[in-house]
Amino acid sequence: MRLAAALRAYAAADDPRTAAANRLALVVAGSQPTYPLYLKFLVGGPWLASWWTLLSTPLFVLTPWMARRDSRLGRAQLVVAGVGNTALTLKLFGPQAGLGWFLLPCALIALLAFGPGERRWALALVGLCAAVALGQGAMGAPLACFTPTELSALWRMHFSGSMMLSVIVLASFDRLPRLWRR
Repeated sequence: MRLAAALRAYAAADDPRTAAANRLALVVAGSQPTYPLYLKFLVGGPWLASWWTLLSTPLFVLTPWMARRDSRLGRAQLVVAGVGNTALTLKLFGPQAGLGWFLLPCALIALLAFGPGERRWALALVGLCAAVALGQGAMGAPLACFTPTELSALWRMHFSGSMMLSVIVLASFDRLPRLWRR
């Protein structure tokens, strides 16, 4: 119980957009260690390479810390950490693994985390997402090679994960349709 209270306090912010971004950052950081395990059990193949994705975990964990210093930089850090994690994983597994789908929740965060007076921040971060999306085929050969069957399973896993994360992002910023709310 104390850990949950400490995490809530760490993610807290006066600005609702910053608080939502902080919570999302901690949710992603908390889920990252399970990614290699999902990969092992759902896909197989060279799953050990997925441990490299944990390199971005500190960026997610430190997002609330950065947001306390500068709210906009903290919110931008969440998007940059997500795009960086996606780019790293694209290099590890290649675009055929469906990782580009994770740029959608990154772009959603960029659009929802910044208010009307911060459109330049949002557009710059959406531009970063678009640049990685357009350049994902130019990253060279993947470092880990999967069979076509494994790639198909990996694509399904990443597509469904990115769609679930997109719903979490929309819910975090209170953007789900009314019929889905209590």
